[in-house]
Amino acid sequence: MKQKRLAYQLLALVMILSLVTGCGTATQLSTASSIPAPATATSDPNQESINTIIQASKLVTSEQANQAEQDAVNLMRDQSGARAAFGDQADAIFLKIDQDKAAALQEMVDRAVGAVYPSPKASVRLVKPGTSGAAGKSPLDKPQYITTSMVQAFITMLLTTQASNPGTGNAVGPLTEGGDPVGAAGSHYTFQPQFFGSRLEATGSITTIVTAPVAYQESIQYHLSMEACPDAQGSVPVHLSLHSAATLLGGGVQLGGESQVTGHVNDEGARASTDYNTTYQGSRQPIHGVGENLGTVNTFFESQENVILYTDPGIPATGSQRYTRQSTETDEQFNHDVVQEMRLIMFMVTNLALDASEKKWTTGYCVELQVPDLGAGTKTVQPNSDTPFTANVHHRFEGVDLQVPVIATLSDGQVSVNPSGSKVPAPASFTYKAPNTEGLTAAVNLVTRSKRGIATLDLKFITGLPSWTGEGTYDKAAQQSGIEIKSAYTFSITFHAMPDGTIEGTGTLNKTEASYGGQGMVCKDLGTSSTLIFPPLKVAGTVKPDGTFQLNIESQPSTNTWKWECSASYAGISIGTQTLDEGADQGIGLSNIEIAATDGAQANKTNDLSMSSTSPFTGVTATATGSETWTLQIHKQAVP
Repeated sequence: MKQKRLAYQLLALVMILSLVTGCGTATQLSTASSIPAPATATSDPNQESINTIIQASKLVTSEQANQAEQDAVNLMRDQSGARAAFGDQADAIFLKIDQDKAAALQEMVDRAVGAVYPSPKASVRLVKPGTSGAAGKSPLDKPQYITTSMVQAFITMLLTTQASNPGTGNAVGPLTEGGDPVGAAGSHYTFQPQFFGSRLEATGSITTIVTAPVAYQESIQYHLSMEACPDAQGSVPVHLSLHSAATLLGGGVQLGGESQVTGHVNDEGARASTDYNTTYQGSRQPIHGVGENLGTVNTFFESQENVILYTDPGIPATGSQRYTRQSTETDEQFNHDVVQEMRLIMFMVTNLALDASEKKWTTGYCVELQVPDLGAGTKTVQPNSDTPFTANVHHRFEGVDLQVPVIATLSDGQVSVNPSGSKVPAPASFTYKAPNTEGLTAAVNLVTRSKRGIATLDLKFITGLPSWTGEGTYDKAAQQSGIEIKSAYTFSITFHAMPDGTIEGTGTLNKTEASYGGQGMVCKDLGTSSTLIFPPLKVAGTVKPDGTFQLNIESQPSTNTWKWECSASYAGISIGTQTLDEGADQGIGLSNIEIAATDGAQANKTNDLSMSSTSPFTGVTATATGSETWTLQIHKQAVP
């Protein structure tokens, strides 16, 4: 019976792993195929079980684990003397306790999980219809449930809460409390998480009270502190405190465990080993009244256990255990049972906590890669160009940059990243070499692996010429011998900065205004200026050493003509109207436009076009006045 009961205890803990990690109906845990009882009172009753637990494995189903969980509860009730005290009513009383506790645990899980994931995802059902583990059928006219353990519910809420915290600061989670009133018959529970940067602490309890036929109480209290991020030495600490008691008639059983577990992370960001340092306590006091424990003496003990497990199967695990203190009259069987059962619980909970932390520190939760040179999104680079960049490794919670290695590899496309595939201490400098063809994409994968954690970042590149657009206006006015001519245009351009520093582009030109008049003549544009067709503008220039653009914009004459309707008058008397065909419009020409190479940059200028000339034949000097004014604004375009 002892071997079967302890095996069931193990199965119960495996169920916890199956449910909270989503592994289906079976999972794997290092365990013993059988756990022997101590041979004699003077031998070490735990050494063999330590070795078998850490070296063997067995697959179990969640159904078996459910039954084992109830067997563990029944074992505690037997040791406390409660079953003997309740007599023939024991099965019915324990079934009612199971149902009350199951309902309280379910309510606690629903409330705690629901605070993170609102309905309909809130309910994580842990109770299933079945048997209570008691002999025969329940005399109670209610559905029967398999008791869910406090450890199982605690782990579900703990991992859910931990996964819900994306922040880097301190926070106190809401207190989840409920069930029956404190001190009243039934079950009362509490659960509260707290975040301290990357550390999560959670405390909780559940107490179940029976008032008749005798006062009886079952309780469990726990506190767990788990760190999600390794420190500078690669250590990840987990601390678990677990204390349980079953009391009645002035006596009962108290079990306790204090476990300090440390995962050790290697230079590749993987857990290499785990140290388990655990102290177990157990005590039993005889009840006052009738029962099998009447007349027995008090017994207590404290046991210290140290186990080291390695992920490398070639390195054998080591373990040691010793009793640091115990009562004069010792119940070796009681000591053995308590250590075995508490060991399974402490190992299971701390392992799950470390597994949850490992999922975080290996997926960029603790450290992140940053490349300030390139910014977010896809980086457009010129064909056949070299793009240097620097990668930093930033600790999210400590707020500092770490001097840990970064590895770069070309994960897609052409041509190369240098250095490639080798560890470069951060801040790590690399250079991406682009192919000599436009429109090709490439990806550079960055990864950092160290004792501080693992993070990845993919940089995207595309070969293309930086593209710019611009829009502007051009106005010209000239006057000579009393005749004034005005014209206005709008234009738009698109240009590229070529790899050799030259600028190439095209544009469109539209004439928007034309006027002509003076000395008794007024000419009106017949509307043909808006329909003039100009060949594409030619945009040329250079990128100056300081990065400024120097642009030249030229147009060709229009491919069609436009006309004036001119009327003349003398002394206020009209002398006739005539239509004039002006032929092709000559367009515009702008040179040496200097404009900053930034999105939204603007430039404008007014040029004096005044001039004079003297005829060599008549000696008469003719004077003309005029000016041209232009504006330009440019915009950088994103690569599709």
